[in-house]
Amino acid sequence: MNALGTLAKRGVTQLEFWCPICRRQSFRDMKMLLAKFDPATDLCMLARKARCGGCGRRGCHIQPAEPPAQGTPGYREWLRDEMNRCQAFLARAREQL
Repeated sequence: MNALGTLAKRGVTQLEFWCPICRRQSFRDMKMLLAKFDPATDLCMLARKARCGGCGRRGCHIQPAEPPAQGTPGYREWLRDEMNRCQAFLARAREQL
C-alpha cells in the first residue's frame, strides 16, 4: 500500500514530485504532508490533486525520494530517524521471540 502513513513508517522522509509537462521537480517533507493530509491518503490520489508550481497543470508523478547523501543537509536527521526506526523494529522483534 502506498499510503502516506505506510511510507512514513517505512522510513520515507521526503516525496519527489515532478510535472510530466514542464519537467519541474520539487521535494516535499513527509512530516509536512502528514500534517496536511490524512495518513491513509494514497499517492495516486495525492498525485491527481497536486498542482505544478511552474506551469500550473494539475496532476504529477510522485515517488519516494532517495535519502540525503552523507555530508548533505538533512543527512544527520535522516540517519538519526532511521536508527530510531530500526531500533524500534528490533525491540518489537525481540518481544516476539
